[in-house]
Amino acid sequence: ARSKIPFLCLTDNPLLQSRSWQIRTVSPVFQSDPIRSQRDIKIRPHVHLADFDASLYIDNSVVLSQPPERLLEQYWPSIGISLPSHSYRDSLLDEFVEVSRLGLDDQNRIFEQLNHYTLDCPEALQERPYWTGILLRDHRNPTVQRMSEIWAAHVHRYSRRDQLSINIAFRQSGL
Repeated sequence: ARSKIPFLCLTDNPLLQSRSWQIRTVSPVFQSDPIRSQRDIKIRPHVHLADFDASLYIDNSVVLSQPPERLLEQYWPSIGISLPSHSYRDSLLDEFVEVSRLGLDDQNRIFEQLNHYTLDCPEALQERPYWTGILLRDHRNPTVQRMSEIWAAHVHRYSRRDQLSINIAFRQSGL
């Protein structure tokens, strides 16, 4: 069965075409930083997809094994957002260590962020991290919007690895 949900691909490539995805061309938020530009779209759907009440974000590495409608039915978020916990990291601190070890971002940014979190909210570093490759969100929920704005600010300020800052954004927004 085909999905009745529109599949949107937001891209800066005006030549991209797809038979199954509606292509929306967007301008990068940061011309010299395509990764943070993509993160802004990912993190702030209430801004970039204002014509929709909700969205199911999936990274390009995700392959759905069931229709998205089933995910909506099963995981519709009563608090406005639903996402999985990280499947094999026990703490946010472990995620920081692994991101640094793998060289996934600038070491100075990673350690500045870790230092600030250690000073401001050390208990968050012991929480299980989230996996942000799939996100189900209610765009109308003001608390989700606030969390998304905080999350985006952290990704713009610190590491572009958004999994490092979502726990803090949840705490700061009260989600």
